[in-house]
Formats: sequence, structure tokens, C-alpha cells
Amino acid sequence: MNRTFDVRIHGFIDCLTVVGNEAWFAGHVTQSNEDFRVGGIRGFRVVDNGEGEDDPPDQIAHSTLLPLSDPLVETAQDWCDKTPENRRLLDIEQGNIQVSSQSAASKRLVGPASVEGQIGPGSLYRLEIPADWNGDLAVYAHGARNVASSIFLGPNTPLQTLLLEKGFGIAHSSFSENGYNIGDAAIRTRQLLGLFNSTFGRPRNTYIHGLSMGGLRALLLVERNPQLFDGAMSVCGMVGGASFSRDQVLNTQVLFDYFYPDVLGGSPIQPEPWLESVEIDVLIALGGGLDRARQIAAVDQVSIEYDNESELINTIMRRLRSNANSFSDLFDRQHGHNGFDNTTTDYFGSVEDGALNDGVARFSADPDAVQVRLRWYEPDGNLELPFITLHTTRDPVVPALHVAIYAEKVEAAGKAHLLAQRFIDGYGHCRVEGNPDRQHLAANEAMAVFEELVEWVRTGTKPEE
Repeated sequence: MNRTFDVRIHGFIDCLTVVGNEAWFAGHVTQSNEDFRVGGIRGFRVVDNGEGEDDPPDQIAHSTLLPLSDPLVETAQDWCDKTPENRRLLDIEQGNIQVSSQSAASKRLVGPASVEGQIGPGSLYRLEIPADWNGDLAVYAHGARNVASSIFLGPNTPLQTLLLEKGFGIAHSSFSENGYNIGDAAIRTRQLLGLFNSTFGRPRNTYIHGLSMGGLRALLLVERNPQLFDGAMSVCGMVGGASFSRDQVLNTQVLFDYFYPDVLGGSPIQPEPWLESVEIDVLIALGGGLDRARQIAAVDQVSIEYDNESELINTIMRRLRSNANSFSDLFDRQHGHNGFDNTTTDYFGSVEDGALNDGVARFSADPDAVQVRLRWYEPDGNLELPFITLHTTRDPVVPALHVAIYAEKVEAAGKAHLLAQRFIDGYGHCRVEGNPDRQHLAANEAMAVFEELVEWVRTGTKPEE
């Protein structure tokens, strides 16, 4: 409490700077007696004026960083880096502040060490360093999880295991709630930086890598907060944006409903729950009508890459399942409004395009739902640091066309010198499926690409394509 306001807040510190008897720190608010403050970022400056009876009161100043109110700063890290003194200090009438540049450092852990905890409303996290920590941090952003699933952290990925073996520190967190929740997920990922700094010390270099939807989350973080990272990598990531990804999935169901009527209930924008019985019905329908499945794959707006009938059937089925389990959640986050529009779409590539375009269901988007997607789920290609992508050539969930779409955005932004792309020849999402020998190889290949990124950051020389 200060002399003017009765404001009580709880949160997590993202950054801390100590200069003499003063400290600047900032972080996300998770609880408050004033609900409108929750989710925002607050910055504080405190002054330790001594512990003696005759010493003046300790002092505090604060600023709301998000929503933005201070012209000198744009992020929590800016507050700690720029140590602004433009806010009026208020005397602390009750309580005491002690500022010491040595106390925090003396409590930092040394490797090998692993720390788990909870941040925000329900998000879990893990921080780790090996015994021979090289000073670098690799932050991991996981992909979408079914909104009906419980919150869990999960074991380290094969790539994270390799990173630890190579001397890197690692950090990752769950969402506060599952589903297509990129805004919350980005906040939880950013909070890892401050937690790692206070636990192990500030890393020499900070990298972020994401899988699937986590690739999009990582990309949005580095586009909007490039000062927080030194390099980034996406593996099987939705870097083409959520609009392209969802349009492909929904167009797949639009065409499936046309070629296989009455198999699925609901509609593409409000699909029925995906049950085992639904999956069986879909597989039976596709297996009994492969010519129609091939027509779906050939349509430009769907564009499925496959080498055999099994890959074709599996890809269509997984896109339909993804629409029911993941993208329907995005519909709910748009307050029940539809962001998909095919009213003017000219489907091309089937045997009878005229009949197809006359017979498919048409849907009109709600403008407010479109704006939600543009705000939270669409990268712009304006890179400020090295970014490298890794993708299988035949990804059934996030097709490799994503990286081509993002490359066009990067080229338009004049940042092609900051983008490198790598491919693994094979079928699968975030791994090579159907070949047990390639499962571990895929992790090794991802590690090799990550090391390319590290060398790029170290030398400033982009790796050859």
C-alpha cells in the first residue's frame, strides 16, 4: 500500500536491475484486488534509504507498461534496461525494502539443476541447466493441445534432451488453458525468461524454438519482441499464419462434405465432436472412394502432398480431426463468430470444377472474427534476428507450403537475409512417420539445424541454403 492508493497485486518478475541502493523490476500481474490490472505488465522502481531509525522512508514508483502508458519503454525488459527515473517516488509508510546486488546472485543455482513450478493461472514450467552449462538458453514453445485435455508439462522432447547434452540450458511451460490460446501462451513463454534469469542468471544468448502451433507462437514473439532473443527456430511450424492453416483445414472439410455427404455431422465451422466412431466412418468412406479423395487432394485450396494411398487417407482424416479438436476452439475464442469465408472462392483442380463450385457449402465471415485472427495469429515477416525453419516435405497437419508463404512475407519486408529454410524428405508432422529408424534421426537433424542457427548468431553469417 502507498499513501495514495490501496492497490494489492501479485505477479511474476520478468526482469530485475540493481544500481546501488535502487532497483528496477517488471513483470506480469496475475492477481489483484482490482481485476482490470490482471494480465497487464507493471514496472517498479524502489529505493532502499537505509534501516536506521533516523533514515528516511524507503520509496517506490510504478508504471503500467501494458497497456502502454510510459513513453520511454515498450516491454518489461526495456524498463529494467533503461532504468527510467521519470516517475514520482512515493514514501513507503509501512514495510521495508532491502536492495542488494549480491543477495540474488548468491542464491542462484548451479548445474546440474532442474526447477519446476507454476506461473499464471495454472501454467506449469520447467527450467534446467546441465553441469557444463555453456551459458546459452533454449526456450521451447509446444504445439496446440486439445482443449478438453488437462494441463500438463510433459517430459523433455528429444531435441531438448540433445540440447542439454550439448550444454544448453532449457525452459518451457504449458498454457494456462489448452486450445488455440496463443495470446496466453505467448505471455507464459515470455515469463520463462525472467524466471530463468532469477534462478540461474542471465544467459549469454537466448534462443527460442517452437513445434507446430508453437512455431507460430515463437515467431510472433520474435517479430514483436526481438530484443528478448538472439535467434529462433521453427520445426513443423504454422509460420504461414493461422488464417492459411485454418482455411486449408476448413476447405478440406468443405470438399469432404461435398464428395462424401452425410458422413460427418455439424458443419465445417461448427464440427461435431471427434469420436472414435466418427474416425471409423471417415476412414471407411475414404477407403471406399479413393477417386474422390484424390480429387480433394488435387484442389488448389487443399493441396495435399502424398506418396501413396495411406498417406492420402491419413492426411484428409487428420485435417478433419484437427478441425474438430483444435480449430473449433478458435471459433469459441472468436465469441462464436466465424472467421472463415469461401463466398467468392473458386475451387480448382477437381474433375468437374463447375459442379463442385455450384454444390459446395458457402460461408461468410464475421468482420470482428477476422480482426481477432489478424491481431493474434498472423506473422508479418518483419524479422530483426536470424530465423530458421525445419519442415518435412509431406506434413499432413501443417503443410510445407507454410514456409513458402512466410518466405514471401519476409521477402516483401526486405528481411530475406534473416531467413533460412531446411527440409526433411518424408511424411509426418514434427517427425518422420512410418520409419522407426528416422524418429531419432529427425531429432538429430533438428539439433544440427539448431547448431546452424547458433553459428549464424555467433558469426553473423547466414548459412548456405
